[in-house]
Amino acid sequence: MRTSYGTSCLSTFSTIRLEETHGFPVLMLNRPPVNAFNKQFLVELQQALQHLEKNSSTGFILASALPTTFSAGIDFSELYQREKKDIEAFWREMQMMWLMLYSYPRPVVAAINGHCLAGGCVLVSCADYRLAAAGTYDFCIPAARLGLTAPLWFLKALRSIVGQRCTELIVSRAENMQPERALNIGLVDELCEPRILLERSVEVLKSFAKVDQETQTEMKLMLRQDLLQSVDMDSDRDQFVEWTCREKTQNILATVNAKLKKQTTT
Repeated sequence: MRTSYGTSCLSTFSTIRLEETHGFPVLMLNRPPVNAFNKQFLVELQQALQHLEKNSSTGFILASALPTTFSAGIDFSELYQREKKDIEAFWREMQMMWLMLYSYPRPVVAAINGHCLAGGCVLVSCADYRLAAAGTYDFCIPAARLGLTAPLWFLKALRSIVGQRCTELIVSRAENMQPERALNIGLVDELCEPRILLERSVEVLKSFAKVDQETQTEMKLMLRQDLLQSVDMDSDRDQFVEWTCREKTQNILATVNAKLKKQTTT
């Protein structure tokens, strides 16, 4: 898809690729097999955002370099049988990544090509426009299955997109949703054919470019200011570490890790 639409490489990290297509930057998540968030991934994502904000006057497309997955969220090896200080350091990077992406001053178009789970939904909730490829794959926020609480800042961001009742149902039941369901509740703004996902993303970015950029940025940050200023990140971090280190949560993570290891060896 990227080659046929004419992309060029801007910069390469270990887990992130910065490319350009038709004059617009594309931030590619590139950590096989499922773009899971480890500490390095989060740090490089922050570095890529800093690079784009400094060197690009346009918005960018947030996409995946993997063929069937946008992102499966947190790499559980960052949470299982780890010291509290390590979990705290990991979550601090998660918070910083979210703050940077949610407050990014220019338009962000999420191009969702496949499974979008947990932290994947965190990423797309920061976007100004969410495009999803039509097809059969899952959106899900599975925190309740793992004995974890989704962070308040994400729940508030999600609520601002899909409303109170949908947020309650999505989070409390940890339900899997197909793209059509995600579209119906407003989690995504538009479905398109997979083969034109990147092309359509460029068209959407061009539509944002038709208005005054300074005014656009000011209104975006005004609308997001209350959430950005309301979150107590220290309290959020303390709560996340406490819940993650509980015996119940660690037992669930042990089961999940065992299943993942079995899948990778079969």
